[in-house]
Amino acid sequence: MVNKGNITEIKKPILNHKIIGIFGKVGCGKTSLIYVLGEMFKEKKEVYIFKHPKPKEVEKLGYKILYSFEELEDMEDICLIIDEPQLHLPVYNGRSNDKFCKLASLCRQRNITLILATSDTRYVDKKSESYMDGWFIKDLDYDLVKRGGVIKNIIRRNALIDPSGFKMKKNKFLYSNTEESNLEGKYEFEEEDFFDESLSKAYSNKNFKKCDTYTDTDSSHDIDNIIPNVICSATKDEIQHQNRIEKTIENLFKKKCNDWVTKQIRKGNFKLEKCEECGCEDINILIPHHKQYTSPFTLKDIKVLCRSCHNSVHYTKPYKNKQKVIKVEKDYRCSKHGEEVIPNCKECCANIKRLYKDEKKEKLK
Repeated sequence: MVNKGNITEIKKPILNHKIIGIFGKVGCGKTSLIYVLGEMFKEKKEVYIFKHPKPKEVEKLGYKILYSFEELEDMEDICLIIDEPQLHLPVYNGRSNDKFCKLASLCRQRNITLILATSDTRYVDKKSESYMDGWFIKDLDYDLVKRGGVIKNIIRRNALIDPSGFKMKKNKFLYSNTEESNLEGKYEFEEEDFFDESLSKAYSNKNFKKCDTYTDTDSSHDIDNIIPNVICSATKDEIQHQNRIEKTIENLFKKKCNDWVTKQIRKGNFKLEKCEECGCEDINILIPHHKQYTSPFTLKDIKVLCRSCHNSVHYTKPYKNKQKVIKVEKDYRCSKHGEEVIPNCKECCANIKRLYKDEKKEKLK
């Protein structure tokens, strides 16, 4: 792969681009390249970032925030950066991305430079590829790139031996220009001094601080009432993330409790003799049921149930294998359940089999 030099050598053609695409897998340095290009365009025009999760930090660096595409109706001669456009302009059921094509057409007419950075190379289809004139390819898996796409052709043209072994360091990228093919090749860049982990992982919760004005009763922080210009600890993503953590902790606690019961059964401290609800004695379908998951664990909180009774406790619908209760004559009644037949009872099942055999014999006679 031919090394062309530093990114400053192609500054002029970059500033003439209308639609720029940055492609690469997660953690390959796409965001750092975004800010390098952003600093270039700041010398020429105003730079906006679409729905950045940390607007205060970005505004300190001289960037502006765009909260909706409707604001573009009154804008001209700016630079718009969209990180991970599939979050804001999704493609459904494999259809062509018409929203992106409309946005690209509007940007070309109003002298707006559009910079997209995505980790999904499939986001740009053949229809969208016709709008792009600047391609920045970071490290990615060549085999996962769609066949016949521009990205795959660029990598194939610049690979010296095997394109499937394509790799790119964080401070390097593969550049291609639709108008000037002689500039195609590998370039390197230096990260901006202000670039740190908080900008690299803007959606991460590690560098997150709670808002001083947040209260549980504050309606402005409700999940359904979040507005774009309110950025604090109660954003929708943060609440959902916290709920996932709590659910994970709960599941781990349940697993720990189940493991403890299994050890007690192996040691002989707890025995599965019969179901406490229906009296079933089949060991293969008996399950230890936890009345409540409390610490420390005690055997008093455990109840022995069969599968049918256990599912009736946890679910409103009965267990799938549970048959309807039928009544039989005196000669075929169970000593435990009387005239009713319980499917999980061995004696009931044996009596039913005996009843069917006797009926067949009578029909043969």
